[in-house]
Formats: sequence, C-alpha cells, structure tokens
Amino acid sequence: MAIPKKDVITPSNAIVIVREGPFDAELYYSTIKNWFDKRMYTFTERENTEKYRAHGNELNIKLDGDKKVDDFVEFHIETFALCREYKKKHANVKINIVAYLDLDYRNQWQDTPFKRLLFYLYINFLIKGKIKHYYETNLYLEMMELIGDMKRTLGMYD
Repeated sequence: MAIPKKDVITPSNAIVIVREGPFDAELYYSTIKNWFDKRMYTFTERENTEKYRAHGNELNIKLDGDKKVDDFVEFHIETFALCREYKKKHANVKINIVAYLDLDYRNQWQDTPFKRLLFYLYINFLIKGKIKHYYETNLYLEMMELIGDMKRTLGMYD
C-alpha cells in the first residue's frame, strides 16, 4: 500500500473518548497545552467556544499541536472536545483525536510532476521502513501518552 503525503496513523473516524461525569475545562485545556509545550510541539487553539443552553452549556474545544521532526517530516495531533450539558464541572464529553505525519511539509517535492514521481518513489521505496517503524511508531507513542493524560483529567483511571 502506498504511503500518502498526509499519512494518518489513527483510524479513519479518529480515536474517540466518551465520558459522562466530572469535567474541568480549565484543567483539560492546561493539561493538553502543557503536554504540547513539554514535548516542543507548536500549540494552536483552533476553537474554544461556549454556548449557553437551558439544559447546560455546550463547550467546543479544538486544540492542535505540530512538531517538525526533521526537514522532511512533521507530526500533527489534533484534538476536539465536545462537552454537552456542562454545568458545575459535570458534562457529557466526547473527544476525538487524530494524528498524522505530514511528509514533505515544506512542499519541496510537489511543484512538478517529475518531483512528485521522485517523492512517491522516495517515500514508498527508499524510506518506507523508516516511516513505518520510526516516524509512525514515535507519533503513535506520543499520541497514546497524550490520550493517557487526557483520560486522567477526565477521571477515567480512578
């Protein structure tokens, strides 16, 4: 199977965490931000909104991180939390996590058809083993560590 430029390592619908119970939005936010900062990811807050509803507020928190591994590969981890019926630090929480590699993130191999052919040959034959066994594995381990921290803030390891 050929490796695409955007090599997604999570399932097609993302990894999903669902929890009803205590939820501290500030702790969740700071945990993810600190995790990205500690591992030298560039942290981006894509969305942080609160809608007021009669049955409880609705929070949308979209936090992303990316890290340049070398001149060719960049790690991306995207998180999206939807919190419904949020009141008094209690909510129905659904979190989606997507992780992917961006190969040739500077687009140096994409401007001509010949370079795209060389890019295809390079990633699918010359460095395929390194992509599969080094880059994908490291990104997967980092993503699982982040998921563990997220679950701890949700009280799922008590």
